Amino acid sequence: MTTDADIDEGLRENGQTAEALFTATKNGYASGLVPVAGVGDEAYRFHGSLFVRKGDAFVSATTGLGDSADAITALETLTKTAFARL
Repeated sequence: MTTDADIDEGLRENGQTAEALFTATKNGYASGLVPVAGVGDEAYRFHGSLFVRKGDAFVSATTGLGDSADAITALETLTKTAFARL
C-alpha cells in the first residue's frame, strides 16, 4: 500500500501522488483491465492482480491463484481489509 504520506515530499511537490501512481499503473496496461465495483474509489483487475485506489492510497495485490472467482474474492477481501486499517 502506498499513501501520499509515504511519498517523498520532493516527489509530491512534483505531482507524484498515490492517485498518480495508480493512474500510471492503470495506463501501463494497453488492454485487458476489468473494472471492479465496490472496492475503493476505483479498482481494476488484470488476471491475478487487483489495483485499487481509495482516497490518497493505492494498493496493488496479486495472487498466484490466477483469475478464478476464489482468487478475485480473496483479493477484494484483502484490499478491503487493508483500507479498513488505514
